[in-house]
Amino acid sequence: MRGRVGGSKIVVVIVDDHELFAQGLALLLTREWGELFTVGGQTTYVEEAADLVAGCDADVAIIDLTMPPLGGVAAIRHVKARHPRTRILALSGTDDLTLAEEALRAGADGFLPKTARPEALAGPLWTIAEGLCVVDSAVLHALLSNTRRPPRRCWTPCPTRTCGCGRCWRPGWRPPTSRRGCWCPNAPPSGWWPHYYTSSA
Repeated sequence: MRGRVGGSKIVVVIVDDHELFAQGLALLLTREWGELFTVGGQTTYVEEAADLVAGCDADVAIIDLTMPPLGGVAAIRHVKARHPRTRILALSGTDDLTLAEEALRAGADGFLPKTARPEALAGPLWTIAEGLCVVDSAVLHALLSNTRRPPRRCWTPCPTRTCGCGRCWRPGWRPPTSRRGCWCPNAPPSGWWPHYYTSSA
C-alpha cells in the first residue's frame, strides 16, 4: 500500500456502539498505519454519523451494522445522502446475510465480518478509499448462491433423483420441451449443479 499523491492521509471515522472496539481500532490505525490513515473521530450514535463525516470531511466511514435503535443501515443511508463521495466499510458481528445485503444496497462500498482480524482492515480500507469495493469471500459466495437459487415455493421433490444424492428439487412448472431442469443443492459454494431428466408427461 502507498499513501496518496501529495502525501495526504486517508481520513477515517468510526461509527460503532462498542466503544472498546472503536477505540482499539482507532489506536491500531494511528499506531500501525499512521502514515496512511488519520482518525477524524468516532461516535456511538447513528444519528451523529453524517455530522461526524461532515466535520472532518472523511474519506472513509467504518460503520457497525448492529447499532440500536436505528441500525447501521440507516447510518449508511444518512451518510450517502449527505456525502455521496464518502466511502463506507460496513462491519457486523452477526451472520445475518440479509443485513449485509441491505448494507450494500444502501450504499456501502464494502462489507466485512467483525471476526476479521483488526490488523487485516488496513488493506480493505485503503482499497475502498481508492474507489474499489471489498466484500468478504464467504459472504459473497452466500449472496450469489441465494441469488441463483429459485424460490423454494416453486419447487417440488424430483422423483428421478438424477444425480443420485436423493436431495434434488425440480421446478413445479413445465417448460415447453419435454426436458425439465433438476437442481441439486449438494453442490460446491460456487453454485448449484444442474441436472436434467426427460419426462413424457
